[in-house]
Amino acid sequence: MQFPGGWITAQDPSREWALLLHRASGRSWRWPAAEFELVSAWSGHVLFERGRYGTGHLTLADTEMQEVARFSIGPRHIARSVLVSPDSHALAIDAAARVYLVSVESSRVTVLFEIDSNDETARAGINPSWDGQGIHVRSSRDEGRDARRYSDHYFNWEGDPVAAPACWDRGGSWADEPDRATWVSPDGRYAASLEGAPAFSQGQDVQELQNPWPAVVVLDTGTCAPLFRVRSVHTIEFRNLWWLATSKGFVIGSRDGSLLVRVQPKPAVLELLEWAGHHGPEPAPTGDGRYFASGRTVYDAFEGRWAEPASVSSPLIISWWGDSYRERWFLPVDYAGEGWVEWLLLPPSIEFPPFSEEIAFRVARTGDCLHLREEPDREAAILDCLPDATRLVFVQQDHPSEQDPHYYGLALVHPSLEGLPAQSPWVYVRTEDGVEGWVSHDYLEHD
Repeated sequence: MQFPGGWITAQDPSREWALLLHRASGRSWRWPAAEFELVSAWSGHVLFERGRYGTGHLTLADTEMQEVARFSIGPRHIARSVLVSPDSHALAIDAAARVYLVSVESSRVTVLFEIDSNDETARAGINPSWDGQGIHVRSSRDEGRDARRYSDHYFNWEGDPVAAPACWDRGGSWADEPDRATWVSPDGRYAASLEGAPAFSQGQDVQELQNPWPAVVVLDTGTCAPLFRVRSVHTIEFRNLWWLATSKGFVIGSRDGSLLVRVQPKPAVLELLEWAGHHGPEPAPTGDGRYFASGRTVYDAFEGRWAEPASVSSPLIISWWGDSYRERWFLPVDYAGEGWVEWLLLPPSIEFPPFSEEIAFRVARTGDCLHLREEPDREAAILDCLPDATRLVFVQQDHPSEQDPHYYGLALVHPSLEGLPAQSPWVYVRTEDGVEGWVSHDYLEHD
């Protein structure tokens, strides 16, 4: 496994010994796996848990493996993840029920945030995407009927509560909470935020959909002003958006494959590759946007050439880039089933502020006209026949209940749609003359 700062860890086949390599210095260490558990590593430091997993006794060491600090977060509070302050003088440690703030210089430990220990449904954790800006803790608890309530808590590195920064009032993914997701470009200039969720999901906790056609909004993090948004795109691997290492654009999924959305010098949607499935393409951390990966395969965009390592024999792997485009890591895994997810997408379009809350379409590709019907059925009465370029507005209907035929397990299909997931959907719309009815989704484009 690879950690930031050039650290690599592994276990020997017997699982009796743990191994650690620091790539910059070339030095390596080995220790009995039962005596120390590696919690985290970053530039200049390594954090271990002493004794068996869950003791709460932690040791911080430097790249020479010399002890820097020793502290305890209490037994049974397992350190899951660590956030490091920009000056490396403080650590925030996520221990599931609590979040701790640790002073590296004094080894002083304080409880930054704690959930109700009597509530078995309560959870709390650090949001790692807020790295360096302070500490963002997200907590949640069950509200009944498969619903969860989320709350966000922000702290500075002195441990004082602070208000939510204007550009950082989101986090997580649609699987945690619909309409909440943010990814920041490598240079910190832009934030891309997902709005919307899948039109249908099975095995995912998505409850109510306000907007069936998801969009990604790009913000300027310096001013918090929205620059543009791309309508009818979806995140890769259900919840990831890949920024290019140059910060000039990001990779996103569309109806027909993966796209490169360019941010500078002028916003544009560019064709990238017709990638199959939801597992790529992920840009390399270096290489100026030349290399992309999808699972076991790597694509050279300059030469239009694919490469696949012959040594990866397992049919199922987790993969990630190393420190540069020259390195790709693979980890064989057992099969873990995914939920069934369907995004409702049209050809993507770029919209500029001020954004309209109205969702509008144009009739397209009919060759004649599109039937506006009284019901979502090809045998229903025809109210009108709409020629290409006719403008239509999406009509929001009331959301259904569990007894409604739109209800599918954990997910609610939008009541203004009909036909998901078995067939191409119908959409409930209004014409400019005020006539409402159903049209086929196949002959619409975003206005």
